[in-house]
Amino acid sequence: MKSLRRITFFTIICLILSVSIYTQDINEPGKEKQKSISEPNITDYFENDDLTAVLGVLSAKTGIIIMYPDIIQGKVNCRLYNVPLSKALDIALAPTPYAAKKRGDFYVVTQPVTKDKQYEISGNIGISDVNLAGFPGDVHTDSSGFYNVKVEAGWSGKVRPLRYGCKFEPSFVIYNNIASNRYKQDYSAKVLSESEKR
Repeated sequence: MKSLRRITFFTIICLILSVSIYTQDINEPGKEKQKSISEPNITDYFENDDLTAVLGVLSAKTGIIIMYPDIIQGKVNCRLYNVPLSKALDIALAPTPYAAKKRGDFYVVTQPVTKDKQYEISGNIGISDVNLAGFPGDVHTDSSGFYNVKVEAGWSGKVRPLRYGCKFEPSFVIYNNIASNRYKQDYSAKVLSESEKR
């Protein structure tokens, strides 16, 4: 009789636990597994292509809408190999002041707010008193040939190193929509002989 009572008590406990677990599963919708939708991977190569054209290609290849304002502009130089759309957008937009944000099942490309934001451009030329013409203000190398300048976010310009009797390589550098610090922007300098100056 005691054995029967123990079996009956054990059976009741099991039934209570089963009902409790079943009820918990019903009342917790978060326990339902949601299927994650993965983005198609992209392999492509862009060389000096218009930014808007690149966004159009990425959208066409993935079937995902990419929205952007008409005013955006820039060139894209990058190689994509088997990367998802989010990563492809990060790579393509890296040298520009723009960023892509996902909104539901589509992406929006916008220019981040960079009020009063400045970036640093610096490098070495190897000789002193070289004028970096094209930067904001009067920028020259110091006694060790080093230069440093701060520019506003989004600044663009053509910079040319100048000093009488010297030749530089590269002869100029073009900056487009600065959105990050640029270090090691170096030039090599050659002091010309008297015959070469003529």
